[in-house]
Parts: sequence; structure tokens; C-alpha cells
Amino acid sequence: MTTAPVVTITDELIADLESYARTDCVIRIEPHDIRALLAERAELKRDAERLDWLIKDGAVVVELKQVGRYHLAWPDVGENQVDCFWTAREAIDAAMQAATDHP
Repeated sequence: MTTAPVVTITDELIADLESYARTDCVIRIEPHDIRALLAERAELKRDAERLDWLIKDGAVVVELKQVGRYHLAWPDVGENQVDCFWTAREAIDAAMQAATDHP
């Protein structure tokens, strides 16, 4: 399965669109642009869910610089995630899944 590339919406692009919106010009949005915007929106929504979960659970992301990996820690209770992951998002997702599997 391939994932469609995610196009970043830059301030420059927004300014261009706002400029077009002030004229009588008709803006044509291609289907691939819509898919890219929806993919970016979904990823931003997922990041917001991750952040909300971290805040609610009292967890922090710890970067293990020596090995280039990440795990989570819960400073208030002195616990650490056992496994390490290549990205902070993977570490958060694993912890969220574990919390769902074993509430």
C-alpha cells in the first residue's frame, strides 16, 4: 500500500489563495490537491490527539540521543515505557494502544 504524499500548506500558498479570492478569478482545485489537504488535516488531527493524550496521561517524550530512539516517561509516578521507538509519534501511538488494550 502506498501513501499519497502530504503537501504542506505554506503561508505563501495561503497568501496566494487569499489574493485570488479578492479578485473575480475562479480558483480551480484539483482532486489531488483536495486529497493532499485532507491527508494533511488527518495527520494534524492525529497529532492533536497525541498531544491531548500526553497531557491527560501526564506522559513526556524522552529522546535517547545515544541510540536515536524515543520512549515515554511518566515523571509523577516514576514509570518509563519499556520499548523504544524510532520516532516520538511511534512511541506515543504504542502507549496509547497499550492504554486501550489494558486500561
